[in-house]
Amino acid sequence: MRLIVSLRVSERHGSARSGEAVSVGIPFPEHLGIADPARLCVVDPNGSVVPSQMRVLSRWGDLADATAAIRWALIDFAADAPARGSALYRLALTDAPPVAPARLRIDADASGIRIDTGAARFVFSAERFALFEHVIVDGREVVSPSGANGFVATGLDGVRYSTALDRPRELRVEESGPLRAVVLVRGGFRDEAGSPWMGGNTSPEWRSEVPSAETAKTYAWGVDVFGRAAEQRPEHDPRWWNYRCDTQPERMLRPLTYTARITLRAGSSDADVSFTLENEGDSVRFLVAHMSVGLNDVAFASLEARLRVEVGAVARAALEGVAVDPRDGLAELTQEHAAVDPADESRNFAWRVTQGGADRGSGARARGWSHLAGASGGAALARANFWQDFPQSLAIDGSTLVAGLWPAYRRPDEWGESHHVFAHGWHKTHVLRCSFGASAADAAGADRAAFALSAPLTLVADPPSWYADSGAWGMIGRAGVQVADPLLAEAVARYEQERRTLVDAAEAEDGLSLPRLRETQGNCYGWQYHGTFLKEAEVRCSACHYDWGGSAWMHFMRTGDERFADEARVLTRHHADLDQYHVANDAWHDGMQAWEGVGSHYPGKRPFHAATVRADGPYTHVLGAAQCYTHTWSGSFALGYLLTGDRRLLEALERTLSGARAWWWGYMKLGGEKPVPCDQTRSQGWCILHFLNLYRITGERALVEDAYRLFAHSLLATEWKKSGCFAMGDGRTIQTFFIYPIEPLVDLHYWATRAGIDTSELTSFLRRWCDYARDRFYAPPRITADGRYFPWRNNYGIDLDGRADPDTAFCLRFHTMSCSAFAYLGWLLRDSEPDASAGYTRIGRELFRDHYLYTPTQLPAASGDAAKINFYGQAEPGERPAPVDPAYRYPIRFRYSIQRELEKEQGWALRGSQPLLWTLAQEAKGANPG
Repeated sequence: MRLIVSLRVSERHGSARSGEAVSVGIPFPEHLGIADPARLCVVDPNGSVVPSQMRVLSRWGDLADATAAIRWALIDFAADAPARGSALYRLALTDAPPVAPARLRIDADASGIRIDTGAARFVFSAERFALFEHVIVDGREVVSPSGANGFVATGLDGVRYSTALDRPRELRVEESGPLRAVVLVRGGFRDEAGSPWMGGNTSPEWRSEVPSAETAKTYAWGVDVFGRAAEQRPEHDPRWWNYRCDTQPERMLRPLTYTARITLRAGSSDADVSFTLENEGDSVRFLVAHMSVGLNDVAFASLEARLRVEVGAVARAALEGVAVDPRDGLAELTQEHAAVDPADESRNFAWRVTQGGADRGSGARARGWSHLAGASGGAALARANFWQDFPQSLAIDGSTLVAGLWPAYRRPDEWGESHHVFAHGWHKTHVLRCSFGASAADAAGADRAAFALSAPLTLVADPPSWYADSGAWGMIGRAGVQVADPLLAEAVARYEQERRTLVDAAEAEDGLSLPRLRETQGNCYGWQYHGTFLKEAEVRCSACHYDWGGSAWMHFMRTGDERFADEARVLTRHHADLDQYHVANDAWHDGMQAWEGVGSHYPGKRPFHAATVRADGPYTHVLGAAQCYTHTWSGSFALGYLLTGDRRLLEALERTLSGARAWWWGYMKLGGEKPVPCDQTRSQGWCILHFLNLYRITGERALVEDAYRLFAHSLLATEWKKSGCFAMGDGRTIQTFFIYPIEPLVDLHYWATRAGIDTSELTSFLRRWCDYARDRFYAPPRITADGRYFPWRNNYGIDLDGRADPDTAFCLRFHTMSCSAFAYLGWLLRDSEPDASAGYTRIGRELFRDHYLYTPTQLPAASGDAAKINFYGQAEPGERPAPVDPAYRYPIRFRYSIQRELEKEQGWALRGSQPLLWTLAQEAKGANPG
């Protein structure tokens, strides 16, 4: 038996754990050459091999090739850990037969699926989704067939739609192994008459507006712009325009659907249910006089999960530990929120348990669990993110456990709302834990199950440098790298401190972090908002722009700090549900995100991808909704999948890539031989990352080839005179479109080279880009006569054949990205052209140094009037930049200087500089470019 890596299992919440399931993705270096997951085993702190389950997530090569070495594997086992302590397990390589665990027994046929965990038997019907058709524990049926079970939505008119009244369109065992199985169910909701639950009962304007001459003119303009005149029909509604030009609103309405995944584990009578409500109707449609309309938005009274259990004569029942008697009528736990103090969320939450009109118990933030036990057994229901996703409820209605995912309002909420709205393009996932038998026989057991769901054990490879050093994700600069140059070493240390402000307010001069921001800014909790933040107070949501979730996962891998993983889970969950745009009838927008200016005033009912008009700026956004070719990221999906094995995230990544491909290969015709120039070069760059992100999972060479095609047939076609500079239509280039694509191109070069693709054209371009940046785009550093320092800096934009003006160049904010191109090119040339390599390497390190020592944004104005420089670093005529004292260090804050652009500026820095840091780590360990 040979040690591969240690696995540190930690308990951080004050409750010792025994035999608790852990599931985590671990990377493997290519040189290990392990292809067969059966050769992997887990060893406990006492040296004993424990039962485990391995699932290959990615290989060094094609995922379908079982002979290729494993790159990532999902590892499942049961672990023990002391309260607020850790236990060291080991992942090892063995040739001995694996330990034979208690195995799941799975049987599936056309009638349904039956799974025996050894502790309980679960049955799922192909005819309906009622949560469970049967649950049998110790020979006793705890759940029997009932059409009243399942997920039930109630419309504003009182009509009830249930998943138990609709035959699932898909039911299958998605994952199976000795320790864990996942059952996948997809379907819809129907009422007793067989009618589906449809969207489209909001936004009356599209039903009532009378066409005008202006709307007809705009419609005709849209037809012409999108070149679809030949497809027009008399029945098409002239009040609307869009690229398809076939809008008939009544025919565009779609039913709401769901996806459920039920996880069962050997030896356990618990079932974890992940339930996603899906509104996939209404592509981006514009009613001319109203800018945008949520065609498929749906208003409804409630949506509940209902599970009737058979436990005999009820002896004990509780909600959040408050004892209730089901014989006295409905007992309900409600989690509410009211803005008592917008600057202190700890004062704004309140839960209470009521029964028969009387209060039975109360508190602030409920964990969210219910429990019912009787002479013949027990059952419990727990919720993840119960208080965070307010309003929420749990109830005991006789012998039925009820989870109010969108509970019926008993009174208007703090904004005066008395019903729910679920917007077009949205998903929302809730996780429930259903416990049966001995683990649910008393309140203490139910509480333990709820605690484990809300505060699970965490697992980190030990040492944490394993993640970066494995190379499984590519160029990640592990934390703690030693640097000889003192100023560069100081800059690296400040970089690390600044990144820690994401999770640790003590590291920030302004006393903020993302968790702290949620507690002090207000409006960061609730089922729509938990996992985002307001980029401007009371206005627009971050919508996970600039891939905060992916960056949090990446910094977890760099540092091993579980707090980054905590934030990554929250951000990624929101990204996959509400930030991504899900529209089954619109391939060009499906899987994309809203443009950064889009949002609505809190608590807007469709804030993340509804177009809105900005009254406070020089432009308006009506086409901002789901801009498919810009401002969409997928790193959170790819890394989230590889580190958790959550297939929902892989689906989200595939959906994003499908939308990007539909745009570039469909609308832009990139698949032909004709070059496709596009001066929105960030769109090519960020779309390249979608291809590379999926490639890092599937290993399909065609993905890298398509990413390279985006470079070769579009970005190169946009380059000005083989200069390395991307040309805007007005004969200029600006920092946004010159610099944004460069780190994706560095990533492309790294992976394309390893895929065996000829990258000579890209190598030449990277050199041209660096030369243009050095010689034209940047003003070089200099020391003034009085010993002050002008760092590397740039104008916001320059003429294509111009140069940066040292007297007007203020900007440093993009250095965190451009430094990587210089550092990587220097690394590539280290052996073949050492002198050139040294020059590029020096500039890359100086750019990084200047950014993290002196300013992450821009130099001050010599006049001292900050109002004379705008966010983009553009100064009023006559303003000149002021040099800095070389001993000056900017204060490290969570919020950068432009507070309303927090998501953007922190987003750049969170994602940027990894190739540079990677080259430092390679140099420190004596590696060579070859």
